[in-house]
Order: sequence, then C-alpha cells, then structure tokens
Amino acid sequence: MTNDLVMSFTEDSSGLWIATYGGGISYFTDGQFINYSEKEMLSNPLIWCSATDNENRVWFGTSSGITIKDKTGVHPFHIDETIDHVRVTSLKTHQGKMFIGHRNGLSVYSGDSIVHLDVGFKRVRALQSTKDGILLVGSSNGIYKFHQDVFTRVSVKNDEELYPAYSIAAMDSNRFWIGNPNGLFMVTNDTATKIKLGPASGHNFINFLLLENKDVLWAGTNHGLYEINVSSLNKNGGLVARNYTPSDGTRSYETNLNAAYKSSAGTIWFGTINGALMFAGERFDRDHQPEVPVLNISEIQLSLDKTNWDKFCRGYLKGTNLPMNLSLPFQKNHLTFHFIGISHSFPKQVKYQTMLNGFDEDWNPVSQTRFITYSNLQSGEYTFRVRASIDEKSWTKEQTFSFVIKPPFWKTIWFISLVSLLGLTGIYIIFKVRMRSLEARRTTENLIYKTRLMNLEQQSLNASMNRHFIFNALNSIQYYINRQDKLAANRYLSSFAKLIRKNLDSSNSTDNLVLLTEELERLDLYISLEHMRFQDKFDYEISIAPDLDTDSIRVPAMFLQPYVENSIWHGVLPMQKPGKIRVDIVKTDNQIKFIIEDNGIGIDESLKRKKSKEISHDSKGMLITSSRINVLRKITKRNIQIVGPFELQDEQGNGIGTKVEIMFPLEKNTTFSEKSR
Repeated sequence: MTNDLVMSFTEDSSGLWIATYGGGISYFTDGQFINYSEKEMLSNPLIWCSATDNENRVWFGTSSGITIKDKTGVHPFHIDETIDHVRVTSLKTHQGKMFIGHRNGLSVYSGDSIVHLDVGFKRVRALQSTKDGILLVGSSNGIYKFHQDVFTRVSVKNDEELYPAYSIAAMDSNRFWIGNPNGLFMVTNDTATKIKLGPASGHNFINFLLLENKDVLWAGTNHGLYEINVSSLNKNGGLVARNYTPSDGTRSYETNLNAAYKSSAGTIWFGTINGALMFAGERFDRDHQPEVPVLNISEIQLSLDKTNWDKFCRGYLKGTNLPMNLSLPFQKNHLTFHFIGISHSFPKQVKYQTMLNGFDEDWNPVSQTRFITYSNLQSGEYTFRVRASIDEKSWTKEQTFSFVIKPPFWKTIWFISLVSLLGLTGIYIIFKVRMRSLEARRTTENLIYKTRLMNLEQQSLNASMNRHFIFNALNSIQYYINRQDKLAANRYLSSFAKLIRKNLDSSNSTDNLVLLTEELERLDLYISLEHMRFQDKFDYEISIAPDLDTDSIRVPAMFLQPYVENSIWHGVLPMQKPGKIRVDIVKTDNQIKFIIEDNGIGIDESLKRKKSKEISHDSKGMLITSSRINVLRKITKRNIQIVGPFELQDEQGNGIGTKVEIMFPLEKNTTFSEKSR
C-alpha cells in the first residue's frame, strides 16, 4: 500500500478496496496490491469512507466530494456543487440508494439525481442498516431512524454523552451500540447504558464498531482493539472482553474512524495508523477469566544500593525478607521498590500499577517497568501499593509495604515547643521593655504638657486679672465712693474681691480643672462687674440645660471669660444702642456645648474700627485659651473643639453679632440630674 493510515474497506465482485488518508486507494486481489494515487484519479487523496452500490460501483468519500470506481476506471464523480466541495464522512447503500453523510447533513443519490435532506442533521459520520430494514443515522446532534421514506429522531434517556455518534453497530432498530470519544453506549429501546472498556480515556475513545455476529462486537479505540462478548453485556457478572494491543501482534494502539469491515468470506479487517490488520487469530473462551499473575515486592533499596536495614527496623518478614516497622531518619528519603509479577501463560504481558499513599493522589499509569523510585520524600507515614494484571481488567491483590520517615529535629514537637516558648519569652520581654519605654515617654510628655499648661494657666490668670481690668475696677469703686453710693461701692468691691479669690483658687488646681459650678460663678462675677461698669451698654443672660449636674462636671478654669470679654469689648460696647450677651450651656450626646453669642457689630466691623483706632482694647485671652485647650486635648485624650468666633449676618450680609461654640466631651463618671441654674 502507498500509505499506512488506513481509513476504510469495501469490496466489489473482484476484490477488496482499501482507502487511506493521503495515499490514495489500494486494491487487494489474489494477495497483491494495486495502487491508485494519481491526482487526476481522485477528488482528494484524503479519503474518509467507502461503500459499494448495487451496480458494483465502489464509492469513496474524500475531503472534496466523491471518487468512484466503475467500468471506466477510478475517477472523480461530480454530483453537484454541494457534494463536490464538502468532506464526505460516511457512505451506505440502503434499499438501492446511496446515502451520503457529510458535515452539512445527509444526501441521497438515486439513479442520476441527488436529494439533500433537511431534517436537522449536523455532521453525519455513522450510517448503519438493521436486519429489520431500517437505516440508523448517527450525527453530531442525534440518532435518527429512516423507514418508509420517513426520518424519526430516536428519543433516548440520559443521552448527554451520546453525541456526536462516530459509529453504529446494530442487532436491530431497537438494540444497537453507539461509539464516540465519550465511550461505548448500548441503546436498548429508549435507554442508553455506558460501557467502560478500560481505566484510561484511550480505552474508551471509540473510533469504530463492527458486529461480527450475534455474539461478538468489535470496538476500535485509541488503546487497541476490543473483542466484546455481547451476551456478557446483559449478565450481572460484568463485561467479558479482550483487548488486543501491539503486544498481541496488532500494528498500533490507535485505530481510525470507519476502519472496520467484515468481508464476504468472513475475514475481519481493521485500519490503524500503521496499516491494515486482518484478524484470523483463535477465539478465546469467553467464559474463562484471564490468568492473574503472582505478585511480590521483591526488594527495597536506599539510594539505589543494597541496604542493611538492621538499625532502622525491628526484624524481617518471613518469606520476603522485607524490613518490619521500618523507620528512617529524614535524610534517608530516596527509596526504590522492586516488584515482580509471574505469569506462565503471558510472561511478557504483565503490567503494573503503583501508588504511594502519602505522596501519590492516585494510581500511577500502567507500566511494564518492575521498579519505581521516590526521591526527597518528606517526613511522614507512607504505604507503598502495587498490583499487576495481564488485561488491565483483572488485577492481583495489592501487595503493600508501610514505613515511616522521621522528621528532622527542628520539626519535632519538643523543638518547636522550645523555640515557641523562647520566642514568646523574647516577645514578652520586648513588649515589657517597649511598654516601659512608652510609659516613660508618656510620663515625660504629660509632664511637659502639664508644665506648659501651668504656664498657660498663669498667663490666663494674668489675662483675666490684667492691669487694665484691675485699674478699671478700682476706678469704678472710686466712682461709687465719690458719689456717696455706698451700696453700689460695697457691692462692686465685694464682687471684685470674690472674683480675685476664685481666680487665685483656680490657679492652685492640680489637674487644671474646676467644677462647672465654680466656673459659672466666676463668669457671672466677671460679667456682673462689667455690667455695673457699663450699665446702659448691654444686658446678659446665662442659661443652663436643666439635665446638667454642674456639681459633677469639671471644665478648664477661666476658659469662658476670654470669649465673653471679647463679646463685651469688640461686640456690644462699640454699638450706639444697648447690646445683649447670651451664654447657653446644653448637653448633646455625650458632650457639653458652650455657646457664647452677642448681637454686637460683628467681626468685620470690629476689625475695621480696630484698624482706625476706634477700638483700643487688645485681649490675648482667646489665644491663650485655645493653646490651653490644645494641651488639655493631648493630656486627657478628649476631643475638645472650639468653633469660632464667627460672624452672624442678616439676609443682606450685614454683621449682626458674633458666636462661638465650645464642645467639651464628658468624663465617663459624669452624671446628670434635674438640677438647673
């Protein structure tokens, strides 16, 4: 033959025709081959299928239409444009007509006319006539029956893997087999049953099916030929089949699509990727189970050397002389296992599968190699398993060997525990040193902040009791004395003395905080003195929320006075009419809000007058208070906020006053009551 890739067989009255993939056609007669490979003879040298019609003409389906052998010789057969330019994948003579399967579906040639059927076929690869006169059509999307010029789709349960149909073999229209890349399926009435031929995918990739007789079904796979006992498919005992591979004399493991044929003389022909195979071997006893080899693990080696295991085991097994309770140090982790399966009938066909529990996730591929090596095994418990077979169906009982590889000392529990303990101790020491360092740093920072706060407290006291305020207060007292207003003079002098005393007392506070009651009394004394001094210039009001217990809330000393002083001097005094100053103290969530508001000239106007020297009073109290709040915020870790002062404006944008808000978070032990001021 001109090519070993055999794709199809058929015969006419003279002999056997063998079609190849790329090598043309060979005619086998009287033990000789005649080759037809000239380009002018063939539509395409890539041939997929063949069939003989009722007129003794031989049809060949190629990658570009039909080639035919008739009385005039071998030549392309032009039917129409649809067939001439399409790959023809199956041919079948049925009821005097030639059915042509191709990638676009199915066509029927009868007489001199061609009919292209539009039944819903897609890529027809399999055509098979049954004994009851029905044509089975296998496509990529279904199985169809053709009977009395009508196509009917075969409804099959659980048909998810049934398509595409590569090949069909049939007893009758209600019992047939389908082969495809997914496996072999037996279809009985409307039910498909998958039949597993072997352990790997190559065993179950079906290229062709051929029913030799009612007892024998042949399947061509990618792992050789399978001769299947048909009656065993209905028995509970399971599948009885024999796998023929190159070790049995076949030319190749891999077979081809459509490449099976039973001649009129009863000879079975198969096509492989390495030529044609004519089967004429003896039949095996289909009720006889194949011989199972006798299997043993013969030897274990360490680093490919014979090893004295005395110091690693507790004796040796009788019969095999393998070490018992083998326990190896971590560096002895390169092991080779030798095994042997003895079969008197098939000594060269013994195959093995191995697996190392603790290392392999599944059985290793079937091999005829009688040893396996494992390198760099990690510490742990292992069990080596091996089994043997002749046909890869019947396996011996597993032979096993268990052993242990001990971990290195740095992976042992005692070492890990010791290192962990030392590590935790080190971490604890570092943590304590760090905490002491942080504590010392915090103490130093707090000392610095407190020193700064004391300085700011002194500055605040100085700002509250500045020489101008004292001078003006004494002038006011002198004024009342000169007017012989003893009552007003005594009242002013009494209030002034109380204010001085409270200011001096607050400067002695250890944590720079005073009760809100004391702070409000001080503020009231200050405003009342200024109000007596400027009787017709402003009124004032201090409002306290009724749910605040001022005796349990502590606030910075003298922190409200600078903002009230600012409202008096820069807000209401420059006005032509009397002004109003209001101090509101309310509770929001878990904080106190202090609101100081006046209806004075506003910030913009005050700045203008200050530039023009109309206002000469200069107070640093608000700046000092802001600095005190910043230091307190760092010491107490409480988010004290000052918003303002900001200008209040009317709808025309004119200034109508000033407002400042101070938010002071409450301490955790602060309580509220119904007490009000």
